[in-house]
Amino acid sequence: MRHLFSGDSVSLPVPSVNAINVAQQESVPAVRAPFFSMMTIMVWPIILASALWIQPAESPSAIKADERVVLFPGVGWVDADGLWRVEVRGWVFEPEADGLVRRAALRSLAKSLGLEEADADSDRFRERAAEFLVDCERGKRVRLCFGDAPGVECVSPETDAGGHFAAAAAVAAPVGPGVARLPVAVALPEGDPRKFECSAFLIPPEGLSVVSDIDDTIKVSNVRDRTALLENTFVKEFEAAPGMAAFYGRFRDQGAAFHYVSASPWQLYVQLGGFAGRNGFPAGVWEMRRLRAKDRSILELFEDPAEYKKGVIEPILQRWPRRKFVLIGDSGEKDPEAYLELARRFPTQIARVYIRDVTDEDREAPRYTALTEGLPGEMLVVFKDPASIPTVETP
Repeated sequence: MRHLFSGDSVSLPVPSVNAINVAQQESVPAVRAPFFSMMTIMVWPIILASALWIQPAESPSAIKADERVVLFPGVGWVDADGLWRVEVRGWVFEPEADGLVRRAALRSLAKSLGLEEADADSDRFRERAAEFLVDCERGKRVRLCFGDAPGVECVSPETDAGGHFAAAAAVAAPVGPGVARLPVAVALPEGDPRKFECSAFLIPPEGLSVVSDIDDTIKVSNVRDRTALLENTFVKEFEAAPGMAAFYGRFRDQGAAFHYVSASPWQLYVQLGGFAGRNGFPAGVWEMRRLRAKDRSILELFEDPAEYKKGVIEPILQRWPRRKFVLIGDSGEKDPEAYLELARRFPTQIARVYIRDVTDEDREAPRYTALTEGLPGEMLVVFKDPASIPTVETP
């Protein structure tokens, strides 16, 4: 799978990698009794060779021909030792084969979402809903390699019950003033032509970061209308919010890093990531929710996302305490409430909160008067046309 975005970040070759395997490895106990010393000398090479043979980190990923791996964009930050701490997450699954069972499942999903029966038969619905009905691969070892320089080391995380995995590595690489990209790829057996890869964005300790919502911020979704939201998510062609890609481009030109935070599930990442790239939005890190269509967690799609977003954004602020942040959202849900609460808690980091008006409430509306009490007057910017507003300068 090729990376979904094209962007202006620098691709960074990595001179050395000290991989940290998230899976604990068992060691072979040493034999200490003198009586068995000769036997130990004779048998130990065989034991060691066998251990190396079964060591997951030394073997390519056992991804079957009918299985897929989706790597989500990774992120790196500088740790206390001056190394880049890089994290990448992914998902291994087997798509459902087309047939009567799959079509029945799609119709059932459409019905549970309140969509018309005709929508379940549309090509677009089948495409967008397909990854809600996959078989997630549990207990699958995925060999993940960080960087493209010779001799890079790899880690081999194991997928959980939902087919998801996380991997981390400590990477020795220069720390520049701007965001750099580190290539990450799944190691496959020789002769397997498939490619499962992504970029990890290395974000330095200082600079400007943009944290952005998705629905009704960069994509027209109509979240306040449940029927319209579902149609815009599963049935209709994705529509970019007017002028927002150009607005984000102004931040990109200042060297900003981007974090896209959505309450939508990871099953929509490939579709949403492709939409963002095609419409000119800057490449960046994505944060989405884990949901499964096969249990009631899919109903969480309609829960208030404010608490979820605060829980995602707060660790980002804590991870880069010397960076300045711009938070961009819309007025349709609780973005103003969540963002301005964070602005009170992190006053030296959050420089601006931009809210795209979809509820016909201007900056002087009672809602915003109450939310901004005690905050600097310039903290909140409410807009309809993003071309009419300035951006903050890079600190």
